[in-house]
Amino acid sequence: MKSKTSFFNKGIFFDDLRRFGWIGVAYLLVLFFVVPLQILMTYSADKLYKDLFKSLFHFTNSEIQGMLIVAVPVFIAIFLFRYIQVKISSDMIHSLPIKRSALYISHVIIGVMLLIVPVLIIAAICIIMKSTLDLGQYYRIYDVIQWCGITILMDMVFFFSCVFAGMIVGLSVMQGALTYIFLFLPAGLMALLTFNLEVFLYGFIYNLDDGINKLSPIVRILYGFNGVNEFDKGMSTTEITVYIALCIILFFSAIFIYSKRKLEAATQPIAFKTLQYVFKYGATFCMMLVGGLYFLQTQKKLSWVYFGFLIGSLIGYFAAEMILKKSIWVFRSVKGYIIYAIAMVVMITGINLDIVGYEKKLPVLNDVNKIYFSEGYYNEKFQKYDMNTYYDKNNLKYIYDFHKKIIEDKNKNKYKDDKDLRSIFFMYQLKDGSKIQRAYRIDYDEYKKYLKPIYQCSEFKKNRYDILKADASDIEKITIHPSFGVNKQSVIVKPEDIKEALDVLKQDISNETYEDMDNKKTGWADISFMVASDKLDKYRKLKDKELHGDDKQIHTTWRKSYKLFEEWLKKKGYIENARVLPADIQYAVVEKITSTQQLEEKRKTGQYINNNNVKRLEIKDKNQIEACLRNYDYPHNNGNAKYIIGFYNNEKKNVDNGSFDENDAPDFVKDYFNK
Repeated sequence: MKSKTSFFNKGIFFDDLRRFGWIGVAYLLVLFFVVPLQILMTYSADKLYKDLFKSLFHFTNSEIQGMLIVAVPVFIAIFLFRYIQVKISSDMIHSLPIKRSALYISHVIIGVMLLIVPVLIIAAICIIMKSTLDLGQYYRIYDVIQWCGITILMDMVFFFSCVFAGMIVGLSVMQGALTYIFLFLPAGLMALLTFNLEVFLYGFIYNLDDGINKLSPIVRILYGFNGVNEFDKGMSTTEITVYIALCIILFFSAIFIYSKRKLEAATQPIAFKTLQYVFKYGATFCMMLVGGLYFLQTQKKLSWVYFGFLIGSLIGYFAAEMILKKSIWVFRSVKGYIIYAIAMVVMITGINLDIVGYEKKLPVLNDVNKIYFSEGYYNEKFQKYDMNTYYDKNNLKYIYDFHKKIIEDKNKNKYKDDKDLRSIFFMYQLKDGSKIQRAYRIDYDEYKKYLKPIYQCSEFKKNRYDILKADASDIEKITIHPSFGVNKQSVIVKPEDIKEALDVLKQDISNETYEDMDNKKTGWADISFMVASDKLDKYRKLKDKELHGDDKQIHTTWRKSYKLFEEWLKKKGYIENARVLPADIQYAVVEKITSTQQLEEKRKTGQYINNNNVKRLEIKDKNQIEACLRNYDYPHNNGNAKYIIGFYNNEKKNVDNGSFDENDAPDFVKDYFNK
């Protein structure tokens, strides 16, 4: 019989429509319940919230929509190409006088229709509802079109990924599993590599929060397309282009592989011999990284990470062998694993020896344009507002020398107990536009010599304290909220007092030493500066909802080291309500602790240590209470706490708890417990 030359076959198309059309109808019905019906139910409620409507079209708080996109296209692709995974149906269909390309395109067309048509119908219903129910203020036609476009695009990504996976496997279960592995692999592999490389490469850093969700369509759709992070406003043009290109590549790749696929590949886990090796060693490598990460998180020791690599790679290798051979009797196949293990030992040894010079690499200081320096990761919001960024040549030299010293201390820092370490992050922006970034975990106390000139420079303080950039004429009101449990606050509204308060506070901050800034003691109060609404344009960060929400105030802490500000408050009569005073405290109770469990007990309950034999000091003298207020710290800030203290108000209610270490405890406290 003469073979047809058409790229489309009506018989196949209508047969698919008759057999699988119900999937499209079911998809339509579920989408109707999830979107239009949800709009109707929200509309009939007593109160209408704009965000509830918009969340339906931005995939936020709409897990069902996400699950539909993740599941339905894969379900359709598996059904449509089920025949190539079953030997009898594969032999029968391929004996017909229809070219494989015609079979493929006919199945793809019906699959695309079953996915697109329900979405278009739902979009049309939503647009009609917007007009007839007068919902224009709650969502726009643009929102519906955006939802429709994203849904169709993501449906196509999952559909063509599953079609492609179906061509290289011989089992429907493998087709579905491989689809999700393929789509999740970029993000998952990046995370695994990052966490493992941080163990072996001193200074290695990759900010996983910076766009990792875009590496996987699965993560992307389940997290939503609006508000994933501070700067994620939806799908960018680049992202859309990449997904469209991916669909086109998968479409043509699948049809090419289909033309080369042998009929006997049906029922085989992987249809092509070469890809079996990719699957086997890919699974081994991924499981090796998972094993290393597991023991890194649970044991925190390098020896356990190596053990995790061994166990994970063994599990991955032999599990892949079982899948490929469809048998559990695969343990004689050790030759391939030995080759893999040798390759991994060589690779890990090369990383440890830093053969590429990554760990010691530093730019030439004269080539540096600016340096981002902080305890936190760099991301777009810092670039947007120039936060934690340094330009002054002296400061660049201080930071550069500090970084150089950290590199020299590799052996001391790399395998140090992580308990008392803090993060430090460097990002160099070079004059040619390139970037070099590194991050470390260090003990800050060992680097005071290098940190002190950085912390005490004016550029550092301007980065740290937004109030230094404020003008008194822009401030309408200053509100001082005491740090804990007292119902009072001090408000400054007189323009002349606002100016004086701001000037004195700026002077205190300018005089602040490294030791003052590094001191974790509880501040006296939180100070809020309300900026006049007509002056907000000068303070861009305050207008940024992603940074401040609806709060349009500048905040800073009144530290106990700010003596000039305290004296000014006393002079002007604001001190009474500005901080907790001894008059607000009826008594305090100090207890000496012998374990971290007692410290945690106090922090959580605010009660006495649950032990009647514990020696206690009850303090009622106002001068002694003042000494305790000036010196106490929050328990979670003080790893060297020797004493815990509870403050109680005039109603004998616990209003705050704190701690002292041996150096900060007042003399009368130490004398009492040393008797």
